[in-house]
Amino acid sequence: MRKLTLFSLILLALFSCRNTGKDITHKDFLESQKLSAKEYVISLFKNHDIVMLCERHHNEVEQYNMIYDIVSDPYFVKNVGAVYTEVGTITIADRVGRFLARSGLDSAQINKQIVDIYRDADIDALFASHNFPWLLSKVYKLNQSVENKINVYPCDVAWDWHKCLTPDYMARVDSTDMEVRDSLMAMNFVYQFENVQKPRNGKKKALIIMNFRHSFTKDTHYTDSVMRHNAGRFLKERYKDDLASVLITGLGYPNNWQEYTVLQNGKWDYLFESTNKTDVGFNIGGTPFGKDTFDMVPLGWKADRLLYQDVFTGLVYYKKLDGHKIVTSYPGLMSKDFEPEFRRRWRIMDLSGGDEPDEKVIQEVIDFYYKVDTSRYYDLGKYRDQIDKYYESNLHFGK
Repeated sequence: MRKLTLFSLILLALFSCRNTGKDITHKDFLESQKLSAKEYVISLFKNHDIVMLCERHHNEVEQYNMIYDIVSDPYFVKNVGAVYTEVGTITIADRVGRFLARSGLDSAQINKQIVDIYRDADIDALFASHNFPWLLSKVYKLNQSVENKINVYPCDVAWDWHKCLTPDYMARVDSTDMEVRDSLMAMNFVYQFENVQKPRNGKKKALIIMNFRHSFTKDTHYTDSVMRHNAGRFLKERYKDDLASVLITGLGYPNNWQEYTVLQNGKWDYLFESTNKTDVGFNIGGTPFGKDTFDMVPLGWKADRLLYQDVFTGLVYYKKLDGHKIVTSYPGLMSKDFEPEFRRRWRIMDLSGGDEPDEKVIQEVIDFYYKVDTSRYYDLGKYRDQIDKYYESNLHFGK
């Protein structure tokens, strides 16, 4: 009787594994994870000198609450102290450094300094993301209360709007530097990390924030046969195991380049939600998540037959998709006295591309920048439907 019972239990276990499939493996793994997103990223600095975050949508602000929690952590302040960003040209790096080293500015002065810097931060006439100036504001205020100051180093390609006086200038830079932008961003990091940044406690450590493919440690494709050479790949080749790469989960382009889609057809979001692991981080090498097909880019192209563990060291999940917030512009970014300069920049951009500037469009963009706008993902309902399909097919897990 005992042998029969044991045999029955074995059969039951095999039957259960066969019928629950891969999801139960992911679920069991997730339920064993104990570190929050912040705790996980901080832990990586114990064994790596450089941690590179793959930022989700540029304008999503909740991820920056997590990033600031990391930056303001006592361990980071004491042992790291350096944040490198894709947003912001290297041309403004000295201005950022001088601003963050100042003390005693009031709120109005802080905002004016940040706006002046941010207006010159991008090759576009203005950049819409709220996050970079918000982070500068938070870091400035943090620096007033800590002995070891936090430094922020922009890494994007060199660009100076004050020297851009003709469409030919923009067209020339746009057709050269932008083609090799990722290699230049990688070089800008290397130069600042190895020659400008000062050691802290006898070592140099750094947090890098790069958006989407720029952080991938493998090259991906632009078309089926044309590769995109990603900054993360250049940096991984140079620093090897000294660099850890972390995906901040969000949306991707599994179907095509024009349309955002949930990862793994919604399975990942379902798993994090159903296990109540909505603030968690972990290494993915050898795990069910690491072995999933890398689908942040269009699938089916020969250049991208990768697994997630081929591209990232780990991942963090921070807040459900429904809780992500898209925020554009920044207080004071557009003003009456800046409008003429913005119009000048916009005309140069249009003319460098061969188009005549449309005054109506320029005015619409100016009006857009006056308002700080908060929204959700445009197709959130569609993404929610994809995630909820997993709830419907796995009711025994429960919501």
